[in-house]
Amino acid sequence: MRSSSSRLALWVLGCVLLLGGCGARQAPAAPRGTLILRVEPAEARVYIDDQRVGSGFTLRERPLRLRVGPHLMSIRSPGYFPHDSQVRISADEPAEFQIELVPIPR
Repeated sequence: MRSSSSRLALWVLGCVLLLGGCGARQAPAAPRGTLILRVEPAEARVYIDDQRVGSGFTLRERPLRLRVGPHLMSIRSPGYFPHDSQVRISADEPAEFQIELVPIPR
């Protein structure tokens, strides 16, 4: 009985291993490009497609890798007018922007 259950377990394991490679192929990764930002004030919050991606300070240290195509970029900081723009990311060359927020007059 024991050898029969061992053989069954080995057969099941072999089937799983054999059929595991026959599954659906993964879709290729979407092409990506680089966004390089220089933002003042450095503590300003940066959003891409309504998702916070960091501050001007953190993004100065590391460029963003984004899907190729258009994206909405929003930059916000208390005491400054917000900046909103659409950026187009290309796989061929980095998109580079220098943004200086304008202070709200008091």
